[in-house]
Amino acid sequence: MSETISTVTEVLFILLGLALVVLALKNPKYVFITFPIEVPKVFTKYHLWENFVASKDDKHDFEYKKESIIHLKFDKATKLILVTSSDSYSILNCTHKNIELISDETQITEDRVSHIDNFTLLHLPDQLSFYSFNFLIQALDNDGFDNVGFVDSDDLKYVLYQDKNSLNNLIGETDNLKKVSVSMYEGFEDGAYLVVNSKIKLDKLKRYMIIQSLMKKVGNKV
Repeated sequence: MSETISTVTEVLFILLGLALVVLALKNPKYVFITFPIEVPKVFTKYHLWENFVASKDDKHDFEYKKESIIHLKFDKATKLILVTSSDSYSILNCTHKNIELISDETQITEDRVSHIDNFTLLHLPDQLSFYSFNFLIQALDNDGFDNVGFVDSDDLKYVLYQDKNSLNNLIGETDNLKKVSVSMYEGFEDGAYLVVNSKIKLDKLKRYMIIQSLMKKVGNKV
């Protein structure tokens, strides 16, 4: 009996392995990027199922509730990241290693960097994806570089930065003063969007008007 169970288990693992190989060939992005972040997402949602917005002393991760959604035309937008550091060498090293982790998109070169005082402004490639843009904001923050992303399109402008109250949320504000968030658990296969939630607590020094003013000082017309 035990041999039969062992044989059945081995067959199931073989079939599962073959299915994973086939899936990887058909959709490598899902297997190597989306799937790994979906696993913790399931456990997080199970733990916080009744109340997705954690209390002030709850260190578990969560997603902000969707009061509404703003769909974005991200591929046509100007994408910038303002970093509170003048160490452009280390900043570029951080962006290079993290872009290589998630995609083969064009790297950020020195000619895409502007400086003023203690700030560094990264002018990101047009083809950089929505997920990669958000990932870079979080990666720079994880490496100790305080930063804010700035997106400028014909229909919407907004700022975005790492939420210090959660693990995988970016938060920010639009030019019409709506508080928004992005969950890094999402794969955004259906397109880029922002989640609107009026209860998000924003950093007073990273409001839209303040960051826009800083951008102008660095020399970018936004």
